Amino acid sequence: MRENCNHVCPRSSSDGNYPGINSSYMYFGLKHSFFPIHIEDLSMYSINFLHRRGFPKIWVVVPPTSISKLHHFLSREFAGPAQHRTCIGLLSHKYFVPTPAWLRRNGIPFKVVVQRNGEGVLVAPNAAHFGFNTGNNCAEATNFASKAYLPYGIVYPKCTCMPGEVHADLTVVIKSQSPELLEAYKAGKVPVVSSPNF
Repeated sequence: MRENCNHVCPRSSSDGNYPGINSSYMYFGLKHSFFPIHIEDLSMYSINFLHRRGFPKIWVVVPPTSISKLHHFLSREFAGPAQHRTCIGLLSHKYFVPTPAWLRRNGIPFKVVVQRNGEGVLVAPNAAHFGFNTGNNCAEATNFASKAYLPYGIVYPKCTCMPGEVHADLTVVIKSQSPELLEAYKAGKVPVVSSPNF
């Protein structure tokens, strides 16, 4: 599992080792193995590369603009401990595997992506995704950030019910890269940005 990044700010590889951020993870998939629906830690970008040997990986991706709707239906329909159902960071729990039929029934848009050997899949900040492996394969993945990511980091829905969840203080990065967003970050407000996906 990932190390807890509480009270740190992963600015560069020289600031320390943050597995999955400045070093990649290797995933060895087996036939019918799956990954539950989730958004990445801190709502970061994610890139996943499927190495040249093995079977395809199937992805189902919900766009960032539909995350609040997805969260609403998940918290309402997937029963579990009360503290999980009311947690604003529900999509970081990695407990749920919905079906495309369930997404359609609830009016949640999604795309299905078939990732083949030698291909990469880039997931946008705050996009929810889940999927499965069609057979044995080997993938390598990492999370990363850019200046365009910072508004998503500001509004990242921090889990309040599970210990060990990843949180980070983005003050230094925001101050140096997008100082116009610092006031919103400190006040816990949604920043005003021009991206249509935000």
